[in-house]
Amino acid sequence: MKSYTAYVSAWKYKKELFISLLFFWSLIGLIIFFVILAGAKKEKYEFNGLSYSINEGLFIKKTVDRRISTVMAVNVSKSIFGKIFNYGEVHCQGDQRMGYAFDYVKNPEGLKEYLLRLSNEKSDLI
Repeated sequence: MKSYTAYVSAWKYKKELFISLLFFWSLIGLIIFFVILAGAKKEKYEFNGLSYSINEGLFIKKTVDRRISTVMAVNVSKSIFGKIFNYGEVHCQGDQRMGYAFDYVKNPEGLKEYLLRLSNEKSDLI
């Protein structure tokens, strides 16, 4: 199965970006703005089969590896800004009432299609 990378939208840091814009007139505000924005661009979910890892951080790298047992249902929810800028939340329902939520994902429909295709391929193997 081909892997899939879902990038996190910079809208996740909208409060921090807005606060730094208030101080944009100063050099410190400008530096804070670009550090937050660059850190947001580095955050992503990498899927490889039924396991995924969360990579985040600009100066301090943080990686978390997790495994999805089974995919039963996948739902996508978008806000008004999410519809305009194509980001949203992807909720994945697994077996035994295990749920996974991926917030502020760019192109959430692409992730939904990947997870559903993955669950269909796994069910064909059984």
